[in-house]
Amino acid sequence: MLNADFDQAVNHCAEGRLEAFKNKESFYFKEDGSPLQLPEGRFVSALCNGVPPFILKIGDKFGLVDARLNPLTPVQFDAINRRKKCKNRRQVGTYRT
Repeated sequence: MLNADFDQAVNHCAEGRLEAFKNKESFYFKEDGSPLQLPEGRFVSALCNGVPPFILKIGDKFGLVDARLNPLTPVQFDAINRRKKCKNRRQVGTYRT
């Protein structure tokens, strides 16, 4: 059972995850209502019905995880850009893919 102290209605995502917001921060739960715990850090781009890979932030570094929270990259990047139309290029000291 979920705590009812959220700012909006809880969203039921197509992949089974539940998404809730409190104080502009997102919280994720398994289908049974138990917290979807990350070992550390927080999701940056795991919006309900979003397309994996999802961005994970730990400290000031970023990495990617799949829909089941399995790491796809080490959490070592200064930034991750998810623009679809960018080519691999160097721009003002950061890489965009």
